[in-house]
Amino acid sequence: MIIASVISILIASIMVGGGHGWVSVFPFCFLPLLITPLTVHAYIYRKKLISFIVIGLYVLAMYVLYFMTLEEGEGYFERVLGAIRGLVILFFIFWLSPFLLNICNLFRSTRILQP
Repeated sequence: MIIASVISILIASIMVGGGHGWVSVFPFCFLPLLITPLTVHAYIYRKKLISFIVIGLYVLAMYVLYFMTLEEGEGYFERVLGAIRGLVILFFIFWLSPFLLNICNLFRSTRILQP
């Protein structure tokens, strides 16, 4: 999970392109690195409330990222998407990995089976 967070930061750094690319994404690339300890704790100890909080943070972050991209101009995103489409898709896969793990945690049983 930490490796996925670091990879999302590296990919976001590439997408920023020295300020000539999609700059809105950079503040959000650190979210998985900050959320990973909460996600691991929630998954190991089956804490659904923490998962709800993390999911709420991600939904809020996606909402803000969308409007920051619109404010910056869609042309920057389209330029990056056209040039390095695979990296943009990989960024979102790695960026959303804690989000997806928390969704899986919501559907897990809270009972821990005893051997």
